[in-house]
Amino acid sequence: MRTVATSRTFVFGSTLLLAGLLAGCGGDDVGGGDLVDRRELSTESSQLPDVTEPTGSSVDVPETSVPDGPETSSGQLAIGVPQIPFEGEPDTSPEVAAAVEGRDCEVTETDGHKHVSVEIFNGSAATLNVFTRVVILDANGDELKSGKLGSTGVVPDERLRERESLTEVANEVFEELPAACEIVEVAVNENDLLELVGGGSEEQALDSVACMVTGVDGFGDIEGTLDIANPHDADHHFQASTVFFDDGLRVGAALPTVRDIAPGETNDIPFFTSVPADPNSTTCEIRWVLAAATES
Repeated sequence: MRTVATSRTFVFGSTLLLAGLLAGCGGDDVGGGDLVDRRELSTESSQLPDVTEPTGSSVDVPETSVPDGPETSSGQLAIGVPQIPFEGEPDTSPEVAAAVEGRDCEVTETDGHKHVSVEIFNGSAATLNVFTRVVILDANGDELKSGKLGSTGVVPDERLRERESLTEVANEVFEELPAACEIVEVAVNENDLLELVGGGSEEQALDSVACMVTGVDGFGDIEGTLDIANPHDADHHFQASTVFFDDGLRVGAALPTVRDIAPGETNDIPFFTSVPADPNSTTCEIRWVLAAATES
């Protein structure tokens, strides 16, 4: 039996889960964290829906175990972007950290959903994981709550907008929209995302993959499709790092993953971003692809 989870967006507490999914080759035991549906904001339920949905952008990290999810007919996995826990001292130099700017923070509400968004610029020469601490403020400028947002694999000179549910960031439900938010700290970690998830697999040439923006889904999120072909002579698992851009601004990232593609077979894998952008000008980019042979 495969260990396959199928949720619109879920997260896990260990980046080793990705390497395990690719290198485990059909095994049942995969290490990591609990799975969370971002739409329902639940961190306790291990019961996952039966339908594979697009994968999404960055999320917070619970610290529990991974339940087994149902197998899908296509073998597709809906994988969210892994985040590094914001703990301990950032393992980077002060010069690198000083080159990363938190430029803007705002709280917004759309169709009853409250969000926190920040804008970040990586002015360093390193690929970074960026952690942004924010405080939520009332109309008098007094702090209501604090929280964090995380972004992985931010390349040099990249400008990005990150958006997350206010409930997830602050760990509290607000009946009324707070007046404002402020960035109080930006910390970075120099671990490249590819190095974190690449154990047990090999980097794949990009000539066998392509991505395109396909429009807006029923949730109002911009959706894309990853087309991935297996050029090998045996069944393989694949995972890609994909990024959305709108007029040069990074507006989301995802890790579409598929298992057991037969030689010569092509799979179309949907993924999405909940960061607001113009679907008419949004494009997607593939940063890397990992491949691992399926063990018999």
